[in-house]
Amino acid sequence: MSQAYPADAGVKKSVNPGQLSPELMTKLYKKYLLQAGKLAVSFVIIYYFFSRVDLTVYYRTMLATDLPYFFLGLVFYFLVTILQTRKWQVLADMLGSPFTFTGLLRANALSLFSALFLPGGFLAGEAVKSYRLMRGRNDKMRLSASIILDRLTGIVAFIFIGFLAYLIAGPGDSRITAAYLLFFFASVLIYLVIISPRAEKFGRGLIERWRRRKAGPEPVSSVETAIRRRPVNRAVAYGMSAQLALTAGLHFFLAAGGIYLDMLDLIWISSLLSVATMLPLTFLGIGFREFSLVFLLGQFSIPTVKSLGVATLILVALLIRGLTGGVWLGWGHYKKRTGRSGRPAPTE
Repeated sequence: MSQAYPADAGVKKSVNPGQLSPELMTKLYKKYLLQAGKLAVSFVIIYYFFSRVDLTVYYRTMLATDLPYFFLGLVFYFLVTILQTRKWQVLADMLGSPFTFTGLLRANALSLFSALFLPGGFLAGEAVKSYRLMRGRNDKMRLSASIILDRLTGIVAFIFIGFLAYLIAGPGDSRITAAYLLFFFASVLIYLVIISPRAEKFGRGLIERWRRRKAGPEPVSSVETAIRRRPVNRAVAYGMSAQLALTAGLHFFLAAGGIYLDMLDLIWISSLLSVATMLPLTFLGIGFREFSLVFLLGQFSIPTVKSLGVATLILVALLIRGLTGGVWLGWGHYKKRTGRSGRPAPTE
């Protein structure tokens, strides 16, 4: 008796390219729910503060902005990006993953630009930057380590210089003191772990686990996880310089709104603001930035409406910086495609 077989037996079923797997759909749902939650938190905070101020006064405050001071603050924000790029280059050279300064500056510009539009904000920008640099390279481990160390040394630099300024000129608020003590001891621990010889063993352990999950072209033995103290200290020094430039930018944004504070106070305020806005709690930091400025400037009896005005100026500066980086990258891509960069145009 002959056996009947289905008509499609032995034939590999084609998968619709437009059809997403259930696992991928679940990840997308979670991602969009997270972003919706961030948007909701931003909206609630913004609504809370703006519902308690006179919008007419806020509008007049923004119209009274001293534009020369605003553009001076914007210049210092661009300087922050340059100093942070140099810090990253020091760490990348230390780990044996050298890049040109212009190449890393382009990567940071891509990160800042992507953070404006992609779900995830700052973290999404860092992911895009990492993917762009790692494409086609055999030193992905060392490059990843340089990006992580760049973030960690930046946090250490922000907290070190801010804590020193707070000890000298802080207002003595118990909440701020507790936050600074927590951040300071955490940053000291991070620094000691970075420069400790045990960091090499820890790094190799992470690499081994990575290799077990994803096989790559780079052997573990070629990854330089031995971290030298002098380059790390140089990176922290560049991070402190970037924080001082960020403080200068904050000074001019405050001055644009008619607010003048002592420089030592500005240093610890800027330090806490830098760490606070790195937390992925709201969309593009909107809402949490306003909350932080209202609370910190409130220690000096600055009216809420003026603090919101300064927060708006900082947001505009961040948008201008990110969009400028996007225009620069787009122009470079256009010149490369059209052969105007001095190199032959790519052939199809």
